[in-house]
Amino acid sequence: MSRFELLVVVLLLLVLGTILLHRLREVQRAAEQVSVVAVLDTLRAGLWLETAARANLQGDSGLARLAEEDPFPRLEGSVADYVGVLPDDISQLKRGHWYYDEKKRKVLYWPRFSENFFTNDMTFGGVEFRIQVLYRDLPGKGRIFEGFRITTECACDWLPKRYRAPGAGR
Repeated sequence: MSRFELLVVVLLLLVLGTILLHRLREVQRAAEQVSVVAVLDTLRAGLWLETAARANLQGDSGLARLAEEDPFPRLEGSVADYVGVLPDDISQLKRGHWYYDEKKRKVLYWPRFSENFFTNDMTFGGVEFRIQVLYRDLPGKGRIFEGFRITTECACDWLPKRYRAPGAGR
């Protein structure tokens, strides 16, 4: 094999390697996004189950506390990447894991690949999700429980609409 042929083979391998790395990064981003949506869907399902239990046992006061409590413990280990309560020292946070911020009463996800996670120029540490209990006023009956939502203000346009706050990402 001549030097020229060797050079062509090496260049071809470099081009193919670059393409492979680019595709691998896309797969990593897509996998993380799917994982985040799956955890949010699990949280929603768990909250609905907890809603049914509380509505019967605790009434409206139990439902109102849903938005102020850590939703992960009631899932009994269904979310393997849940680490626990957000530590005071954020340098201890692990990428690709979920936390509960007791001070802000929000769920926090610390992205594994933050540069691919957000769809605008902002690439900050974590993504906060807020759980809101929704009520509707009915004439003559007062305020009744309507449901809840989990939303974020982050510029994550790939998230399903049910998880994006109105006007988020602008």
